[in-house]
Amino acid sequence: MPRCLIKIDFRKAFDSVQWLFLRHLLLLFGFPDRFVHLVMSCVETASYLVAVNGELFGFFLGHCGVRQGDPLSPYLFNTCMEYFSRMLSLAPQNHSFRIHPKCKALGISHLSFADDVILLCRGDRSSVQTLLQLVKLFGQTSGLDINTSKSAIYFGGVGDSLKQAILLDTGFSEGTFPFRYLGVPLSPQRLLASQHSPLLHKLETTIQGWVGKHLTYAGRLELVKSVLYGMVQFWASIFPMPRVVIRHITCICQNFCRSRFALVAWKTVCLPKHEGGLGLLDIQASNNSFLAKQLWNIHQKQDSIWIRWIHHFYLNNHSIWNVQSQRTSSPLWKSIFALKNQLVGDYSGHSQVIDLLTD
Repeated sequence: MPRCLIKIDFRKAFDSVQWLFLRHLLLLFGFPDRFVHLVMSCVETASYLVAVNGELFGFFLGHCGVRQGDPLSPYLFNTCMEYFSRMLSLAPQNHSFRIHPKCKALGISHLSFADDVILLCRGDRSSVQTLLQLVKLFGQTSGLDINTSKSAIYFGGVGDSLKQAILLDTGFSEGTFPFRYLGVPLSPQRLLASQHSPLLHKLETTIQGWVGKHLTYAGRLELVKSVLYGMVQFWASIFPMPRVVIRHITCICQNFCRSRFALVAWKTVCLPKHEGGLGLLDIQASNNSFLAKQLWNIHQKQDSIWIRWIHHFYLNNHSIWNVQSQRTSSPLWKSIFALKNQLVGDYSGHSQVIDLLTD
C-alpha cells in the first residue's frame, strides 16, 4: 500500500507570526477582550537592537513575531499551531485526500509538537497536494511559510515515476531514514549502534567543557547524575538501546568519574547508597524499566494516541498478554514483547507480572 510522510519545517517560525492573526485567533478561541489586549500589548510593544561589529544600534519596533525566550511566547505559538491542527483535521473530509493506510481507523493526518510537524497520507499526488494546500493556506493566514530546503518527503511502497511527480509538485527533496524529530533519530528499522553517535558525541562534548576545572569526585558524580544521565534517559525512554552503546556510555561516565584507577567495580558504584553504592544509574536497567512502563501503559490502555494506535493495529482488541509479535512488527514492539516474555517466564505467569508492576 503506497504511503507517504512529510516533515515540514517553517521558516523562522517564532519570528514570522502575524500579530493581526494572533489577535483574531485569541478572540476566536474565546479569550476575554481585556486579556487579549494585555497579551497583545506585550507582543506588539517589542523593540529590537542590531549588533554590528560588536556595537549595538537601535531601537526599532517589530512588525510581527513573538519573542524567543519570553515565557509567554511558547503558549502563543502553540495557540497558532492548534489552529493549524484543526485545519489539518478537516483534510479527511476532502474527497481528493486519502489517509495513511495505518492511520485510517484513528483518523491521524498529522503529528505536531510546537513547530515540528509531520504530515501523514496515502502515497498519491492528490493526497499530498491537499495537505500542502492546507499548509500554504495556513502560511498565508498566519505568516508561517514552509522552508522548502529543510522539508522532506519519505515514501513507502511508492513507484519511482510517482515519486518524481510528487517531488516535482512539492519542490521538496526525498528524505532518507533515519531522520531527526524532536531531537532523536526515527527509523522504521532498529537503530544501529552507529546511529546513536549524536548522543555519544554530545556526551563527549559536554565532558570536554568540564575538563581542567579541578572538580572534586563528589562534583563529578553530581554532574554525571544530573547532566549526563539526563541526556541518556531521554533516549533510553524512547528506544531499546544496543548493549554496545550502553557499554560505550558507561565507559564515558566511568572515565570521567575516576581520577586514575578504578578501585571499586562500576556495578558496585551503581548500587543504591543503602546497599553500599553511590546511587548512579544502571543504564540497562533504566532502559528496561522504561520498556516495562510502556508495557504497563498498554495493559492499562492509557489514553494516548500511540496506545490507542497499538491497541487497534497490533492488538486488535486482544490483551497484550495473549498475543505474540509478528515478523513485520516494529523494533520497539519486538523489544516490549521480549521484555514481556522474560517477565512472564521469570515470574511464572502474567498475573504475577501484573501484581509486580502494580506494586
